[in-house]
Amino acid sequence: MKIVKYADGASSRPLEKWLIINSATVFNGGVVKVVAGGVDGADATSDPIYGICKGFVADGGSTPLENALPGDYDGTLVDGVSYTAAADNVTDKKVQALVEPILPGDVIRAEADAALGTTTGSDKVGYYIDVLTTDERKLDESNTHATNQLQFLIVGQPGKGNFVDVKLVENQTNGAVQA
Repeated sequence: MKIVKYADGASSRPLEKWLIINSATVFNGGVVKVVAGGVDGADATSDPIYGICKGFVADGGSTPLENALPGDYDGTLVDGVSYTAAADNVTDKKVQALVEPILPGDVIRAEADAALGTTTGSDKVGYYIDVLTTDERKLDESNTHATNQLQFLIVGQPGKGNFVDVKLVENQTNGAVQA
């Protein structure tokens, strides 16, 4: 997922460093939620969403985890895809996620996990859609609804494969906001 239009007119937003909680898996390009002690992947349809993960860094640094020394982290890094924190990340290596906060009104381009239109409404502006619970980089094409508010509202289609433009409805910092 990526923000393609910032509600405040900006061309980008500063990234924030958030500690990844113990044993959490966070996807690069996936949505995250803030929890006690840090961030975790927003991998449930009931999760409020804070922002989009843009990468991982070793404790206190600016070195991307892909370029860090082996002793700087002890979780599982899949280059360009995800990082699974060790069971003691919060107290030991303290690997952090670089997070771009999502503000109400931002337009996000996201890929659905199946062909749009397979499920009624997944290809229609004005339908609601949730994050895919097995990969928070994508939207769940099979979980859409015309009137029941879900995590995102479809606001457009760029005409590129299975991608849709959405606005965040269930924003962690502002509660449920109408997109």
